[in-house]
Amino acid sequence: MDPARLPQPGSAAEIMRMLDELPATAGYDVEHFAGERPQAAIVLLAEGSIRRFHESVGLALTDWRDLLAAAELDHEAGPTACRPN
Repeated sequence: MDPARLPQPGSAAEIMRMLDELPATAGYDVEHFAGERPQAAIVLLAEGSIRRFHESVGLALTDWRDLLAAAELDHEAGPTACRPN
């Protein structure tokens, strides 16, 4: 198994910890991360890569709105991203 791919044994707990701590780490109002969209955006952008996961967390720390836009989960793109083609 590629060590850069998810999940590695024991990685789920670390990933969940990072996602749970994100609101306090980012310094944003907790309500920005109250929904599942930011966490879903991080996981979607990671595409199974631990490197991309950390990059996505970094993007969330920089600007949560850019994170949602990058994952096409921002307000306008969200509903259309869920529709089948």
